[in-house]
Amino acid sequence: MTEIVRELEKALEYHDVQTHDHHQENYNIAFETSTTFHFMRARRERFGLEELLSGEAEVLGGSSLGTSYKAVLSKGPVVVAKRFKLEVIKEGIKVDFHAHMMLLGRSISHPNFLPYVACYYQKGTKKLLITDFAANGSMARHLHDGEPGLDWLTRLKIIQEQEFVTWVNSIRRDEWTDKVFDKDGEPGLDWPTRLKIIQGVARGLNYLHQQFPDLSLPHGHLSSSNVLLDGNFNPLLSDYALAPIIEKKAVKAYIKACKSPEFTKHKCVTKKTDVWCLGILILEMLTGKFPLNYLEQEWKNTTEQEFVTWVNSVRRDEWTDKVFDKGMKWTKHNEIEMIDLMEIGLHCCESDISRRWNMKKVSEKIQGLRETENEEDVEEYLSDSSEEYLAGSSEEYLAGSSEE
Repeated sequence: MTEIVRELEKALEYHDVQTHDHHQENYNIAFETSTTFHFMRARRERFGLEELLSGEAEVLGGSSLGTSYKAVLSKGPVVVAKRFKLEVIKEGIKVDFHAHMMLLGRSISHPNFLPYVACYYQKGTKKLLITDFAANGSMARHLHDGEPGLDWLTRLKIIQEQEFVTWVNSIRRDEWTDKVFDKDGEPGLDWPTRLKIIQGVARGLNYLHQQFPDLSLPHGHLSSSNVLLDGNFNPLLSDYALAPIIEKKAVKAYIKACKSPEFTKHKCVTKKTDVWCLGILILEMLTGKFPLNYLEQEWKNTTEQEFVTWVNSVRRDEWTDKVFDKGMKWTKHNEIEMIDLMEIGLHCCESDISRRWNMKKVSEKIQGLRETENEEDVEEYLSDSSEEYLAGSSEEYLAGSSEE
């Protein structure tokens, strides 16, 4: 296991990926000659590429890495097939692609991770990843009514993209109202559900960081689009630990971690880069705004760091009126935990890595959030602590912020 992690670490530094260890040699040879899916776990029901392609399919959406399709198999479960963009996955690494995905599929077992079920690699054409289907879609879909941060003019720009046109054409005309048209004003996630989601995300990330302690970037691609929700709105992290198999030239364009200050300034990432991504997710969840278009202005994009600066510029006792998403439908009893979560998010988004909290500390803080029973305590809390926060003396939260 140590040797595997060491090789993955090298891959994160953009060296050529090598076969991960000697005991994998036999099934790597089988991977080279096989044209079927390679399943991560023994108890999963098997199916082939032909069965997947012949089943009922629906386009779920596209991302920076590729397009995801919901597939209903004739004799099996509903699965999701992610077809990676050709320029994203390294060419000529079929053996190592399968070995890496097998490592992830077999090593990660946690209720807040979307299991990697199977994979398929065909040089120059198809690179597929099969996962389970999450009934309630992505967190982004619920926060942003379908397309994160896009007004209708921006949506009009992407209508020329073939995958988008194909998706619209795949839906029956009499189903457009329910499945295609944007339902403006559709109720989003309430506060208890959002807190439940972010607590599950934090638990999952902390588990991943413990599972791969020697890996610089355990997740690397955390965003609201990659937090999926099951039938009970439990969060399922997806698209995790893919950096070692992504082309060096594509990393900057496609990996979420590359939006962090340490990468934009110094072209480096650390385990705390995942913490930055979690912080952005927290701010996005609490504000209901898409970080790259939080001003909601046509044709004007923003950066994640500008998004953090905007939240920081608003007085803490004004967050309830000016920052928090009204769609959360919170009560007065919730305001202290909402403010505390926002502060946690801002500590995650500290541009100075030495001051940014580590994942364990962040997870512990988030799990400790509790509803306030007395409304008078909320008013007193806001009144007493607002000036201290503005003066930069939030010592309770800053204590130990440089811990590794």
